Amino acid sequence: MGRNLVILGIWATGMGAWAWWKYVRIDDNLSLPGVETHAANRKPPAPGVDVTWKWTSESTWLVDQVARDIAEISLFASNPKASAEDLASLEVKVESVSNSDTSYLVSASANRAKKDKCSTTLPLGHHLWAPENFVPWAQAVQKGWKITHQKGKPSNPPAASGLELAKKLLEPTSTVLMGESNRLSKELNQAPLDAGLHDQSALLAGALALREAAGAFSDARPALCRMTAHLALAKCLAPQSTPERELAEAILLTLACRQVDALERIEKFPPELAAWQTASSSAIPATGAWWKSPARSPCWNVGSMPGR
Repeated sequence: MGRNLVILGIWATGMGAWAWWKYVRIDDNLSLPGVETHAANRKPPAPGVDVTWKWTSESTWLVDQVARDIAEISLFASNPKASAEDLASLEVKVESVSNSDTSYLVSASANRAKKDKCSTTLPLGHHLWAPENFVPWAQAVQKGWKITHQKGKPSNPPAASGLELAKKLLEPTSTVLMGESNRLSKELNQAPLDAGLHDQSALLAGALALREAAGAFSDARPALCRMTAHLALAKCLAPQSTPERELAEAILLTLACRQVDALERIEKFPPELAAWQTASSSAIPATGAWWKSPARSPCWNVGSMPGR
């Protein structure tokens, strides 16, 4: 009797496995039972639906984000009274012109705003988020669209305001961050090509990124792209560096996992940024551990992917 039960169990197990394999299993195409999966019988995408990714690589996407931010700010600066439809007509195109994603052809046009197409080639001579990489693009857009530089209010010098911002951000509470964000938004609406305001905006974005504590869900790339755009515009408008620009660039290097470069910048901070010197130095090991990368990490170098 026991032997018969063993034989019956083995047979039932075999039949069950065969039935699962034949009728129930989900193949590599995640098809349901009874659905034909042969490529010849699959329906093509609906007409007009693009199922491909817009960018050929992650690096191309990141360059696009920075170039788009610069073009959008410059387009608004060319005509602050332009309608939302005119601003939405902006088209930015980024194409890699090298196999290693170290050089890009960037172009932008805004037909509704009557802005002719401007383009330039960007060789990434530094790490991907280095503002120096995108200064030629900012210059090309402003020259192509004939945008004149604007000055900030004489009663509110950018350098003094920037140092005041650095002091406030030593306690980056939500109230402080929102208050400064609203202030900078209003001032940039009045003077979108004020170098000091762009330095401060980059600093604010960096402070927000440093404050983020979402664990495995944290992503510094959006903040890095925005910081790079602001700093590239600031360098284009006013090449001479300022204390708040030095601080923003040090934060950018920290977030980009370039710890050695960040420490070199931090050591050169002026006396008025002594508190930030201490805070920035203590933030670098935590950032390196977060990305699991050694000093001078290659994880954000041109053409490479993040090593998380």
